[in-house]
This record gives sequence, C-alpha cells and structure tokens, in this order.
Amino acid sequence: MSVVNKGVLLFLFSFVLVVALVSAGEFNIIGGKMVGRNFDAIKCKTDLNIKIIESLESISTSSNLSQYSTLLRADLNKLESLENEGNYTAFRDYVKNIFDEDLKKAAKGVRDWKKDNLKNLTKEQRQSLREDYKNLKESSENCQSEALKGAAQNRLSEYNLMLDRYDNKTAEIASHGIDVSSLYAITKDAREQIIIPLQSALDAANDSEGIKKALKSYCLFDGCKDGVNFHLAAKYEIAKLALVISYAESKAGNSTEAQAFLDKAKDSLAKAQTFLNSAGNARYDYKKNGVWENIRESYKYIKEARKVLRGKDG
Repeated sequence: MSVVNKGVLLFLFSFVLVVALVSAGEFNIIGGKMVGRNFDAIKCKTDLNIKIIESLESISTSSNLSQYSTLLRADLNKLESLENEGNYTAFRDYVKNIFDEDLKKAAKGVRDWKKDNLKNLTKEQRQSLREDYKNLKESSENCQSEALKGAAQNRLSEYNLMLDRYDNKTAEIASHGIDVSSLYAITKDAREQIIIPLQSALDAANDSEGIKKALKSYCLFDGCKDGVNFHLAAKYEIAKLALVISYAESKAGNSTEAQAFLDKAKDSLAKAQTFLNSAGNARYDYKKNGVWENIRESYKYIKEARKVLRGKDG
C-alpha cells in the first residue's frame, strides 16, 4: 500500500461532512428567506387592505371593519419580528396559517360591508370609493414592484455569497495540492448560467410580473418549477466526492479491500450523476430521484475505504 498522507485524507473526509451540512443549511435559507413571500411585499398588501377598510369606514362604520385593520396590523408586527429574528420557517408558517386566513376574514368583512351599505350610498359616495380604490391599487402596485425589486437583489446577493463560500471551500482543498479545476468550473458555470441571465432578466423587467417571471426562471438550486435549475449542491457534491475517491485511489496501492470500497463508491457516484443528468434543468423530487440517495451511498463506501487506509477495522 502506498504511504497515506493521513492529514490530507482526514481533511478531505472532514470536508465531505462539512460541505454536506453547509449546503443543506444554505438551501433551507434560500427556501425560507428568498423563495417565500418577503416582508416588504406582505406589508404592501396589508397596507392596501387597511387603507381600503379605512376608506369604507369613512362612509359608514356599521360593520365594525376596524377589527380587521387591528388584526392585520398585529399580523404585520408579528411578521416583522420574525423577519428581524431570521426565523424564516416560523415566518412562512405564520403567513400560511394565520396571515392568509386573516386576509380572508378581512376580505369577507369588506364584502359584507358592500352588501349592507352600497345600496344606500349616493352617486358621489360611490364615485369617491371608486377613485380611492384606483389610487390605492396603483400605489400598492408600485409598492409591490419596489418590494419585488428588493427581494430580487437580495436573492442575487445571496446567490453570489453562496458561490463565494463554495469557492472558499474549494480553495481549502487546493491548498493541499489537489487539482480543483472541476470544482471551480461548477461555480463558473453557475455564474454564467444563473447569475448573469437572472440579472439581465431583472434589468429588462418593466413591472412586477416581469420581476416575478425572472425570479421563477433562474434558480441556483432546485426552486424553479418551470425555469432553469442549476442543482448547485448536487453538482458540487458529486464533483467533490470524485476528487476524494481519486485521491484515496492514488494511496490505495495494492489494498484490494480499500479499492473494492472505492469501486462501489464510484459506482454509486456514477448512478447519482446519471439521475442528475436525467433531471436536466428541471426541478426533481428529492425523495423519488436517486441523486442524493446515491451520493450518500458513495459517501458511505468512501468512509469504509478510509478506515482501511488508516489501518482501522471500523
């Protein structure tokens, strides 16, 4: 068996663990903060509903619409608190389970108000409500557009930050004398295929719908239902494990036991790559697609080979 640089082998093995965890954590942040409805956009919608209620109440308070304004303001305060805490999971849950339901209550309250009061309004009052709504709607659309622009730039910033983190990890591997060109190629492709076209699409967007379309068209991971998904975590993980296997093979020498485990690791990694290739740019089901199942299998066999190379029996 060749002499094993246990320091390098241990570093590479530890790196497999660390990046797997970091990738998962970053993906959760993207899913929460960037893909979920952001606070600024929710505030625009809330302010619109509150001002509509105030406009109606300026004519008649018979339906006690102010209770819904109070409810929505409390929701907004809660969501702002969760946003400031960075608790994006709780933020999403609150929007889905409480805020959306309170909006429905407010909408029903407005419908009930119209049912009870519209027939008794003068022509002037009806015209005033129509003008109020038109102005409020226009103002809200501008607010939503600015909120979306902010969210879009935040997404780009997060994407760039993540790519920088991947590059920093790659540089750590390179510092041990390992050829990491395959890893740098992945982040280079990500910038060319996702960052640049996303920025161009956002620059070309003229309204909220254009911004939404751009955000749904380019995703660094797997968040786009009908757009381009780069699958960064999976691509990087596969390329990184290939480096680990290659390095371990160079040190395996005549150890048939270690090589047997490494052969199995390569086989699992090849299967993972095949599943990833079959997905193309589409989003895939993590539970049904075999990408990560086979990545984990490859990692398991690398772990066994490492035990042999370090002279351990497990």
